[in-house]
Amino acid sequence: MAILTNRTKKIPVLALVLLLLCAGAVLVFPDAETAETDIYHPQILNIHSYHPGYVWTQRIISGMLGTVRQKIPNAITYHEFLDSKRINPEIIEKEFNALIQQKYRHQQPDIVVVTDEDAYLWYYRYGKGFFPNTPMVFAGVDTLLPEFSRTEYPHTGVQEIVDLSGTIDIMKNIHPKQDALLIIGQSRPALQVFQQQIQQALDKYSWAAKPIYVIDPSATELKEALNQYPGAPILYLGLFKLLDGPDLSLKESVALLQEAGPRHIYTAWEDALGTGVLGGYMLAGKQQGILAGQLILEILLNNTNPSEIPIVDKDLLMPYADCQVARDLNVPSSKFPADTILINQPDSFAAYRNYLIAALIIIAILLSMLLVLVFNIRRRQKAEKHNRALLMAVEYAGHAICIADAEGVIRYINPAFTKLTGYTREEATGQRTNLLKSGMMGEEHYSRLWQTISSGVTWREEIINRKKNGDIYTAEQTISPLLNR
Repeated sequence: MAILTNRTKKIPVLALVLLLLCAGAVLVFPDAETAETDIYHPQILNIHSYHPGYVWTQRIISGMLGTVRQKIPNAITYHEFLDSKRINPEIIEKEFNALIQQKYRHQQPDIVVVTDEDAYLWYYRYGKGFFPNTPMVFAGVDTLLPEFSRTEYPHTGVQEIVDLSGTIDIMKNIHPKQDALLIIGQSRPALQVFQQQIQQALDKYSWAAKPIYVIDPSATELKEALNQYPGAPILYLGLFKLLDGPDLSLKESVALLQEAGPRHIYTAWEDALGTGVLGGYMLAGKQQGILAGQLILEILLNNTNPSEIPIVDKDLLMPYADCQVARDLNVPSSKFPADTILINQPDSFAAYRNYLIAALIIIAILLSMLLVLVFNIRRRQKAEKHNRALLMAVEYAGHAICIADAEGVIRYINPAFTKLTGYTREEATGQRTNLLKSGMMGEEHYSRLWQTISSGVTWREEIINRKKNGDIYTAEQTISPLLNR
């Protein structure tokens, strides 16, 4: 039996040793793929159409790098900006090319990423010469050049096919009786495509609103158009510089359209939300960045030829609406598609339901603990009151009372005991009960006494004891054992 018991105890120890050995093996020999990507440092050159800090560009970068670094945490990235929102690319092409030549002539990246139209066009004109054997991935590009051969210059990417028909449908649903539609923006390669989409959507949804194009306006022309059509909804295609004015941020541009009062403004780019735009079917920059990041990983980790990877161009548009702007313009949410992504929603019980439930549970637990605490305090107070009453009864009793422990050591005497025996409380406490032994009682007497009280039975008998001064006295003695139950 003893041997069996010992073996049973050793089994968990052996299991623990094996577990520790396995854990050590995992630490010493990590996953091969993880170890490989940890020491892999590919260089990724990003060429952006717009300037640093531009919201759309930052969202593409965030989505792309977040995706890439999940698999390749030590990827090295470089970023160059054409700043085409504020400067005509043709003006700075020479300086930009000189910059690229100087920085990267001895440092070829493993992959080039271009974001948005102007960077894509720059790469077609010049990038192929700077990086002839480097794969390329694009994002945020709506118009692809058919002459840009994917076979000769392997590349792939995310094509943001802007379909304005969904946004036109939302606008018609909210403004069915409007006879004019303002389209405000600046020249861009896809403008002609947008014009075709708008006309086709107007015909498709039988909306009689006349499209009024305000492209590359001066400050005066923009103001005149807004004043001439005060109630017309605006389809905003991006306006970052007036013909005779300063550069505009996205927020400044939208604010300019509302100088004379609130306007119903719609667009196809999600970065405009939060600036005063009401809604529309929109493209999200971060989502495009995530998709581009997946393409980058396929090329870098699997060594896939970019020309063999299909260009991503589907399911990029989603309906969005700004609830705060909708409330300000008295537009009910029912006017938007059922799957619309809403921002700036008002606080509601549903939004905080989980927090409220958690708070109620915590409050209930605290109240329960408080009730238990109060109950225990009251019970203790009641017990203490009872004990004080009992102590007073013992203290002022006319009979001598002595309390001793199981070893016969005196722990307490009352004043009547002192009066009877002559021993004070200080003298008696800590002494054994044989302090009062007279020597006139036989040992069999004390043997029977301890045997009786040890069995839990009360002892009653006359006894002869000796006082402190030596006098002998006879007492009717009662000893009751206090048992812990």
